[in-house]
Amino acid sequence: MKLKVLHQIKVKGNNKRISVALLEPEEGEKFFIVRTKTLISFKERNILETETAYSVETFAVLKDLFVAFLDNGEIKNKLILKELNNITPFKANSTFKF
Repeated sequence: MKLKVLHQIKVKGNNKRISVALLEPEEGEKFFIVRTKTLISFKERNILETETAYSVETFAVLKDLFVAFLDNGEIKNKLILKELNNITPFKANSTFKF
């Protein structure tokens, strides 16, 4: 199956890489691919890689769910505040402006 990349975003953080691409197959509906790479162990060069495909509908619903979690005061301010405060800025490049 031949795929055309319509747009993509790649971000690079401390020991983490994430890319999101909107793809269009020759036949069928467009979909998103989310790929992550996380360095688990520097000494052993152990890298966790994930790749997940989402329909446009699922991707849009997940966006709303992610925002709901991150905007919830109890979750944001009590349960994951430490993790959120430890996030260092990622460097990004994409095929579109955002």
